[in-house]
Amino acid sequence: MQRFLSLFAGLLLAAAAPAAAAADQRTVFELVESGEIMRLEDILRIVRPQVAGTFISADLDVQSRIYRLRFMNNGDVVNVDVNAKTGARLSRGHY
Repeated sequence: MQRFLSLFAGLLLAAAAPAAAAADQRTVFELVESGEIMRLEDILRIVRPQVAGTFISADLDVQSRIYRLRFMNNGDVVNVDVNAKTGARLSRGHY
């Protein structure tokens, strides 16, 4: 019975994840449409020439309006923080 409850709880969490992701996508879409932030594609067009390596992922902190971009360079992950409204690079670090 406990195994069934664990499985059921896991399924509930998995079902909730797409709804949360959809809400985040909707929020980002609304921010782009309103001009509050730039599209990720436009941010990458600005930042890629400044950063060596291959782009691997991006996150957006909606509250601070900062994109964190991740690049792989010579086996190191390089994080680049960018102002989502202006495209200005804020910081860079290896992790």
